[in-house]
Amino acid sequence: MFSKKEFRTFVKSELAKMSPVQFQKASQNIFQNLQHILSAQEGVWGAFQPLPDEPSLDWSQLRTGFIDWAYPVVNGSTLIFKKTSTRFLKTNWGINEPVDGQTAVIQEMNGIIVPGLAFHHQGYRLGRGKGFYDQNFNEFHKTRIGLCFDFAFSEKVPFESHDLKMDYVITEKQIYKIK
Repeated sequence: MFSKKEFRTFVKSELAKMSPVQFQKASQNIFQNLQHILSAQEGVWGAFQPLPDEPSLDWSQLRTGFIDWAYPVVNGSTLIFKKTSTRFLKTNWGINEPVDGQTAVIQEMNGIIVPGLAFHHQGYRLGRGKGFYDQNFNEFHKTRIGLCFDFAFSEKVPFESHDLKMDYVITEKQIYKIK
């Protein structure tokens, strides 16, 4: 059994083995699978600006009913989401955060798309260890979609009861509906 730290190291080593072409192709397939799930959705949805080792996505290219994307800003241990954002600034952690836009109330969002280093087959997310999504979406009962590469969707992913659980996990190979 892996510890969370060990599994994070494993995922990062597997990501390093992907060529840029493999990474882009897998990201493109994740994008297409996400498109399938979101095609009829609308309202405010939480999204993220991908880090270099997360699936590369261009939210403006998704064809949906009408989604107003809201992106997180880290404020202490809280995530504040901004919608109608047009300008982003890279933080010390390498995350592009919105510097403009209107605050979106998390409980009023229609859904959230969450990056993860890995996801357990039961839907539990393994993030980067800061717990931002766990803390801020613990009481969020609308659609939660996790994105990761297929090798990182496994029954070996360590999790705890407080870890955020997804309704769907999307990889380049499949859309997994979590029961």
